Amino acid sequence: MVCFAIVLLVLLIAICVWALQIHISTKYRRKLTDHIPGPFCYPILGCVGEATTLTPKRLISKSFEMYELYGHTIKVWILDKLFIFTLNADFMEQILAHPTQTRKIRLYNIIKPWLGEGLLLSGEQKWYTRRKIITPAFHFSILEKFLEVFDRQTSVLIDCLAERADGKTAFDVMPYICSAALDIITETAMGVNVNAQTDKTMPYTMAVREMSSLITWRLVRAYLHDEWLFSMLYPLKKLRQTKLITTMHKFTRNVIEKRRRDLEKYIKSDINMENHDPDNIGIRKHRALLDLLLQATIDGNPMSDEDIREEVDTFMSAGHDTTTTALSFTLYLVSRHPEVQQKPLAEIYAIFGEKSVEPFTLAKLSDLKYMECVIKESLRLYPPVPFIGREITEDFRYSKNSMI
Repeated sequence: MVCFAIVLLVLLIAICVWALQIHISTKYRRKLTDHIPGPFCYPILGCVGEATTLTPKRLISKSFEMYELYGHTIKVWILDKLFIFTLNADFMEQILAHPTQTRKIRLYNIIKPWLGEGLLLSGEQKWYTRRKIITPAFHFSILEKFLEVFDRQTSVLIDCLAERADGKTAFDVMPYICSAALDIITETAMGVNVNAQTDKTMPYTMAVREMSSLITWRLVRAYLHDEWLFSMLYPLKKLRQTKLITTMHKFTRNVIEKRRRDLEKYIKSDINMENHDPDNIGIRKHRALLDLLLQATIDGNPMSDEDIREEVDTFMSAGHDTTTTALSFTLYLVSRHPEVQQKPLAEIYAIFGEKSVEPFTLAKLSDLKYMECVIKESLRLYPPVPFIGREITEDFRYSKNSMI
């Protein structure tokens, strides 16, 4: 009994010291943000209770409830962490355009075991260096040469959808779009075919889908953002996450290794790139992002396989997930508005013809003006990335009219 009382006393003292530490460490920030409205936060704990009840489906709706109650810019405390949420474009521009406020919020660390410090998670000098290397891969002249890949993989998607589209029964289109996006991004970014649309059992594509769901599940549970706490509370999910990451990293590394060997053979053979066998390394017009990274240098030194793996995995994750979300919501909205659905269809027939089998071109795609408006309106209503976070590392002066 005495031992129990001592343990209880020690625990109580530890909690008091921890609470005092939080109070002292947050005093300065509480003073600076006192004028910013927000929900009631309990002393020390903040909004921990409410944060733990969030689910992926309620995240967006709950956010808008808060904005309606407190305005376009609000503050939320969770323990010693201060979060400023804003819908104000001027305030966001001041943050995102600031030359030194480039550090991503710690929430992004959830995906760090998978993506490493690629372009999405890196900051400051590393981000600028990687951005400079990767930007040329997304020039219009390069993207235009991948239209054949988009066309071919979209034809496979249409065949898959035709099996379910009877005009009467509703079904979830997102898994089909996800598989098509995976096929396109793997072929354009890595130069390999995974056949995600026709082979539903490929380990890599299955791992990507499951990992994306697991990340979303952890994202809305603030107490699981810490990797150690996640490992302690959900050891089986942690083991599953580790297995999924191992599967994805192994696949990417094998592709990098093979592509590097092919590139070295090509360089040694001194064969002109335009006449080279596309089965070996890929003709210049279909040069994948991976090829660009393999030939890139940083301060005169080639990028390591791990550096390349981080960037390829980053674009694999971000590329397929955002595209899937955007296209799925666009198709959903169009299906809900028949009067809108007929207009892009008529536009397509006017430009391509009703029975055209010719491959589409960038020039013809640029003529789809109404289709462009439909896609942009869908992106406005349902942005694929609804939250962008930055961690402020120093006092930041902002224009006060941006807080209105």
